[in-house]
Amino acid sequence: MAGQPFIEKEFAVQPSQLTDYWGLTGISSSGVSGVPGIGPKTASTLLQRYGNLEALFAADDIEPKWKKKLDGQEALALRCKQVATLKTDVILGFNLQDIRYQAETAQ
Repeated sequence: MAGQPFIEKEFAVQPSQLTDYWGLTGISSSGVSGVPGIGPKTASTLLQRYGNLEALFAADDIEPKWKKKLDGQEALALRCKQVATLKTDVILGFNLQDIRYQAETAQ
């Protein structure tokens, strides 16, 4: 996983907020749409202010320019967040280190 400094610089959110960020902005390369009209700067600003999607959609003090874009989009944002969340409880039955490619060294 990318380190905290990279995530903060690249996305302007904390690592724990990255899936919330993608829930708002989407991931075009993965076909995750995100909320229409919410780009990276707005997503970062909203998450800095509200912390996560659940708190954002529960808030009653959202600026009108953002509220208009968010109205009716909670289910989509949460679904996009879910899709962007990595599964960490999958039992593989082997260690990923064991299957890592290692180039043969010339002797």
